[in-house]
Amino acid sequence: MLTSTLLITLTGLTFGLLHTALASLRAKNWARRRWGLQRVDRYYRLFFSLASIVTFLPLLILPKALPDHPLYTIPLPLAWLTGALQLAAGLVFILALAQTDVWRFIGLWQLLRGGQPIPADRHEQLVTSGPYRWMRHPLYSTAILIMWLWPDMTANQLTFVVVCTAYFYLGSIPEEQKLIEEFGEAYRRYQRAVPRLIPRPGRTYRPD
Repeated sequence: MLTSTLLITLTGLTFGLLHTALASLRAKNWARRRWGLQRVDRYYRLFFSLASIVTFLPLLILPKALPDHPLYTIPLPLAWLTGALQLAAGLVFILALAQTDVWRFIGLWQLLRGGQPIPADRHEQLVTSGPYRWMRHPLYSTAILIMWLWPDMTANQLTFVVVCTAYFYLGSIPEEQKLIEEFGEAYRRYQRAVPRLIPRPGRTYRPD
């Protein structure tokens, strides 16, 4: 079982390091210098999305493929409550994802534009409404909640959940640094007003 835990952890670490490196402005700017602004702005986001999927797949497969043993099962009627919480978290996840301009998020919008200049109304916007009013990373927060409330937990599954939770928190640090570089003081104000992952009473974003 220790071997399974180590393999899942190392796979998660590899994914996290690669994902964070490719998401950085430094990597994108290097690619722009190497292959040109227009070509990179057309293809980079889609390449990043595909690379993320390919490198995340082993992390999904290993918990099922490696030796494992059950830890616990949430009994009824408590499982109904945790299931309802998972459903609510899933709805918030979908709402937050819809606010991110999904086609642009995965890179298809840039590909179809053919590298043409981005119109003013489609430039990157700092999203602070909806779920983003209460937490800076609602996609991460809801994913964490869904994973931890899974009704049948095994040793491998728990390792997967711990690795993903750690990545969501640690990965949000360089992600926020990139957002500061893009949005400056506007994002710093948002940081001061809204918690990173866990909503808190009285901590919501109120635009000036």
